[in-house]
Amino acid sequence: MLYFPKKLDRRQALAVLGATVGAAVAACGSSSPTSPDATSTTTTTTPTTGNNASCVVSPSETRGPYPDTVGMINNTAFHRRDITEGRSGLPLALTLTVVNVNNACAVVSGVQVEVWQCDAGGTYSEYGAGAGQTFLRGVQTTDANGQVSFTTIYPGWYQGRATHIHVDVYRSGAIVKSTQIAFPETVSSAVYASGVYAAHGQNTQTTNANDNVFSDGVTNELATVTGSTNSTAAAIEFAVHVLEVSDIVVCGHTQCGAMTALLKGVDATAMPHAAAWLEIAAPVREIVRRQYVGLDADASTTAAVEENVLLALENLHGYPVVTERLQAGKIALHGWCFKIDTAEMFAYDPAVGQFQPLVA
Repeated sequence: MLYFPKKLDRRQALAVLGATVGAAVAACGSSSPTSPDATSTTTTTTPTTGNNASCVVSPSETRGPYPDTVGMINNTAFHRRDITEGRSGLPLALTLTVVNVNNACAVVSGVQVEVWQCDAGGTYSEYGAGAGQTFLRGVQTTDANGQVSFTTIYPGWYQGRATHIHVDVYRSGAIVKSTQIAFPETVSSAVYASGVYAAHGQNTQTTNANDNVFSDGVTNELATVTGSTNSTAAAIEFAVHVLEVSDIVVCGHTQCGAMTALLKGVDATAMPHAAAWLEIAAPVREIVRRQYVGLDADASTTAAVEENVLLALENLHGYPVVTERLQAGKIALHGWCFKIDTAEMFAYDPAVGQFQPLVA
């Protein structure tokens, strides 16, 4: 439960954090090329031009479970880069390259690539608890470099399967390759111990070796995940476990340039650390687009700031050390927003679902 004390002393204030709290892996799958009939899909971080030096045929895998049922391949509304739809999780930048194994591994442009995956808790959209929703699904057309890029989250897991993402490649409306991307178990274990994944826990039953899809080997399907966890995670654990802080404040402010850049879709690739920061907040852009229709630019930015604070609070609940202290009544979480033009502080009140003036 959130509550808002009239004053925080200096020790309590040690846990005041920026509005993008949460461990973050800026990741991109990278593996040997995979292949549909004469084409192949590769996960890579570096754009390619011309021909690749070598490639191998990707194993064909089952399309199931939980393939799309609404016809996204023929609906341009789902031809999109960001497929998160507000789903929380560690940001994952997934780039796939399609090449032709029968033509010296030349890149293939103009084919459609569809991906889908489960969320941090193991739920797929369109099925079960995700029925009527379309999160973590999308389609893109390969560019001149044979590439598509998706903004998503690190996939969760569900009983009976190892961690994976589904990939279909279409040419002229017909599927020419169905395959799946596997993930390193050491990376998955680290991810599943943090943030929103922690509540679901570790996948202790199904490994890549005994998975019913990957048990024949993942040499040509295993992603190489690059990036690192954010030091914020370590700071949270130290502050809560060692310093025993009694309050954590997530504070944003109006007129935030980062949130403005997020909403405008500014290309920050030249600033990798800034880009990684923006990726953490990517779900906020979808929330503002869907739930705050008709606002002007300034109001939209303020809405993004507030939603980003709430996203950070949600992520904090995923840390076991925070959850334990919350359940024991030894810590409180606060969401604040500072209004620059009036020098007012607003605090989120869960009872009314709004940010209210914080009275001293």
